[in-house]
Amino acid sequence: MTGAVTLLRAVAVRRCEVVSRWGVVRKYGVARWAAVGGSAGLAAGLAAAVGGCTATAESGARRVVAVGEYQFDDRLDVASGNDQTSLSLKGPTGKDRVCRLTFWSFPIACAALYLPDEEVATPGSHGSVLNAAVPKVLKLQYLRAVSAKDFRESTVHFIRANELLSESVQPQLDHWNRLFRDVDVGDTYEVRAHIDETGVGSVQLVLNGAVLGGVKGAEFSKALFSVWFGDSCFMESLKLALTEM
Repeated sequence: MTGAVTLLRAVAVRRCEVVSRWGVVRKYGVARWAAVGGSAGLAAGLAAAVGGCTATAESGARRVVAVGEYQFDDRLDVASGNDQTSLSLKGPTGKDRVCRLTFWSFPIACAALYLPDEEVATPGSHGSVLNAAVPKVLKLQYLRAVSAKDFRESTVHFIRANELLSESVQPQLDHWNRLFRDVDVGDTYEVRAHIDETGVGSVQLVLNGAVLGGVKGAEFSKALFSVWFGDSCFMESLKLALTEM
């Protein structure tokens, strides 16, 4: 038991060191971190692990904006048939207006919702976010490790709580849940809803830019997004922060 406790403490200390060092890198940049005695290689690795969040300048017609501890692009593109649809960041941005997912007050992730420019982000069973015909991306960048098992259990729980776990959704949900992977600090999940080349609505799960897989069908898309935007959702305050009531 003593050995296990010691190991857990060592892991916790190491994680705190990484997060602390990343805070220095993000504040001062790779060059400054190296100048004060840090490892340039470590700085570059930390920057890469969180998707290059040291960038704050405009890149082309796009900007990088603060969302809590991280910085996200203000626009994303998703497939719409054979074309691409540009989506814009909705809801508040900046460290003073944080969209943060928490569990029992523990910070889990920073969150961002992207919709077409003309769409108003409204939650609930008749809102735009649950409408499978509306392209969207929910992006979550994690502040702590979360297991694939936790993702699976919470997804099933809230789809059932919203009374959307039908006989047709169940096998689709089983497939979706097999896509989940464990995540660590700095990892990013995206849930992308788009119209594929056949005109059918689909959702994809993307981890750090790599597509893990997806599920087709409007019914499943609505059920899945109800986890965050349904009447019964993982975190009511996050739903309100990401949408416009």
